[in-house]
Amino acid sequence: MNKLLLEAIQNDDFEKVKEHLKYGARINAIERFDGEKETPLSLACSLGKKEMASFLIEQGASVDTKTESGYWSLMAAASKGHKEIVELLLEKGATLNTLTTEGDFIMGLCIHKGYPQIAKLLDEASKKAFGTEKIGTHQSGKMVFQSASMSNNQNVK
Repeated sequence: MNKLLLEAIQNDDFEKVKEHLKYGARINAIERFDGEKETPLSLACSLGKKEMASFLIEQGASVDTKTESGYWSLMAAASKGHKEIVELLLEKGATLNTLTTEGDFIMGLCIHKGYPQIAKLLDEASKKAFGTEKIGTHQSGKMVFQSASMSNNQNVK
């Protein structure tokens, strides 16, 4: 049932999504889909489907359900450059202090993938929420932006 829900999300078929949820698909279940284990919301976020993501949240999808690979909706949206979805997830209370499976901060991942504007958005939201610069600090103690700049990352210059 949940694989059918994920297929409906991929196809942007709101009616099928509603039908699958009505007949027992679990909105926060993790299911293998196209080689990855996804939640319905993480799939919508990864594919850049803002309206679908918003709908799933309204239906009770958790913004912080983590997949088995260690990714969650905020990381799925940010790592693919979907700024509007990142803004939606932050507005809905997604966790900011998030690490990749490799132990790097999500802001660093955004910079290295070429999305510095999303990294800055996450950094600003973190400072606003926590009132600290620490949230953007890598395990080495360097600030994410400082580290990217020192590594000659053209996206930060």
